[in-house]
Amino acid sequence: MGVMKEVLIGFDSAWTDNTKNPGAIAAYVVEDGVPTEFHAPRLASFREAEELVKELTQNHTYALVVIDQPTIVPNVEGCRPVERVAMSLVNALGGGVQPARRGGGGAGMFGDQAPIWRFLRNINGTQNPFEARTAASGFYVMEVFPALALPALVPELWERGRGAKYNPAARTFRIEDWRLVASGVARYASQLGVLSLSSWADAEVTRAKPKKEDQDRMDAAICLLVAYGWRHGPRERGMVVGDPATGYVATIASTATREVLLKSASDRGVPVDVPWSGNGLPIMTEPPEPFVPASVIETFVREEKNQANPSRPTRKKPTRLNPDDLRAFLISRAQKAQIVTYGEVADAFGHAWSQGFGSSLKSALRVVSETNARNGEPQLMCLIVNKESRLPGDGFFESAGFTSHDKDHKEEFLRGELARCCKWNWDSD
Repeated sequence: MGVMKEVLIGFDSAWTDNTKNPGAIAAYVVEDGVPTEFHAPRLASFREAEELVKELTQNHTYALVVIDQPTIVPNVEGCRPVERVAMSLVNALGGGVQPARRGGGGAGMFGDQAPIWRFLRNINGTQNPFEARTAASGFYVMEVFPALALPALVPELWERGRGAKYNPAARTFRIEDWRLVASGVARYASQLGVLSLSSWADAEVTRAKPKKEDQDRMDAAICLLVAYGWRHGPRERGMVVGDPATGYVATIASTATREVLLKSASDRGVPVDVPWSGNGLPIMTEPPEPFVPASVIETFVREEKNQANPSRPTRKKPTRLNPDDLRAFLISRAQKAQIVTYGEVADAFGHAWSQGFGSSLKSALRVVSETNARNGEPQLMCLIVNKESRLPGDGFFESAGFTSHDKDHKEEFLRGELARCCKWNWDSD
């Protein structure tokens, strides 16, 4: 029997192609459960990180790349539901959470040309934190957030009720916080048996004047520590908040931080530790479109043209569909646990199906979907299905990374989102 070779990588990306502050990366090679090769944290751009990942994983049996950057971002505005949950913990310690969104100020980080999508596409991993924890082989990618894991890795932060101000570029930087984080990382690494990482962090405790690039390397070390803990640490310390449809974060949690996150997630209807359907989800490599694509609408236009139905009204220029009216209509359907076809939506608003109404529905669905994402709600768009397949349009499954899955897996995932829609307390809207 050959050697089981694992490659664990922590990448603190810069979120953009920032040449001044490029981010940092660190790695461990583990053979038959024993750490054998340590690649100390070093500065790396997206391109440099991609090259190192490919170099280290050439002859791997298993690989896990942990990234400090959102990797599923379906929302154009606002923030993802998982970020609202993370805020409950991070804000309690005086910190903040950078919202991930594809539009506005987030376009450079998550828009169509953002470097994260190129990086994910080129390394070609699979995104499923539950499989990544136990799989015997494969190549996995996982999103993490160091600020969410730190209170568990360094419990002194939670006990004192204040987060670590360890960014040397910030005016709030405190050298004692730098030392606390470094010593905490060294201690936790030692507990996990990764002594090279522990020694590296221990040396950082005495750094006299840390710079921003030193914090980048420290965050890469934290990402690597989360990766190692996820794979080889106590199972009860791992936690997944969110889902593949709206975004998620995998983290290491303590009893205290888990309690806070569980309550916040429960209050907002965000899943915690709910395994993803199927045998591994393909990683999302492109920013998804959280609304019905034109191809689906065109299909229904053709169907309606081929089916004469005198009972339907015939208006050549249907009025614009109001997103608030569409939202109210879909909420009423959710409360009755009923799905609806595209043609039935047109009927409900007094129109024959046409390309004009399809375009209006597409625009209104975009707004409804953005509102759902911003409020941390289930996606109401899952209630509108194709009358033949009884499935939503491709846009819904693209946002969840389910495009390449077969119909059975899509139906299984759809049932879960429909259940969330039907159980949601829409009356509080």
